[in-house]
Amino acid sequence: MVLAALLLVACSSLPRGAQAIQDAAACDVVTVRPQGKVKKLYWVTGPDNRRVRGGVDHQVDLNLVIRTAGYEPGDCIEASIRSDTGEDVAVGVHTLVLRGRLDANGAALFRQPLKDLTLYHY
Repeated sequence: MVLAALLLVACSSLPRGAQAIQDAAACDVVTVRPQGKVKKLYWVTGPDNRRVRGGVDHQVDLNLVIRTAGYEPGDCIEASIRSDTGEDVAVGVHTLVLRGRLDANGAALFRQPLKDLTLYHY
């Protein structure tokens, strides 16, 4: 199963089967900017945030980076993580919703969003 991460900028409530995890620089209200868009998103691992290429040994040390354009530093973005096959991403969790603030470079780092979840192993 491959996990896909999608940026959502307007969501007033969580979808059914979704679990929300707040980042350290979390926010409650998502910033909506018509010109806002995702430039890149990728998984990193380790203390030096090495980009993941292929598989990883432990989901505990996975971090998600989202780089944007058209937003301001401090804006709140929301990302949904779901399986590309439509299956649950973890036991009892169909969609994982992450919220966090953008830094001065227009990036958000979501630290260990899968740490406390029980993932399916295929």
